[in-house]
Amino acid sequence: MSTVVNIIIYGIIMGGVYGLIAMGLTLQYGVGKILNVSHGEFLMLSAMTSCVLVKQGLHPLLSFLICLPAAFIIGFI
Repeated sequence: MSTVVNIIIYGIIMGGVYGLIAMGLTLQYGVGKILNVSHGEFLMLSAMTSCVLVKQGLHPLLSFLICLPAAFIIGFI
């Protein structure tokens, strides 16, 4: 039974992530009328940086709190 619950929770989380990505792309295109295909690159850069920080022993939540502003700053530049 716990396997079914884990699959459902994982599905909800992945659906939320895909929804956030889609909203970001829609917002960029709707406001600026520019299709920004580098959106996925910033997502992968943040994910890989977070993965490296967690493997170095940093808490996952702290890693998220570091990677989110860093990706925002890099994207702004």
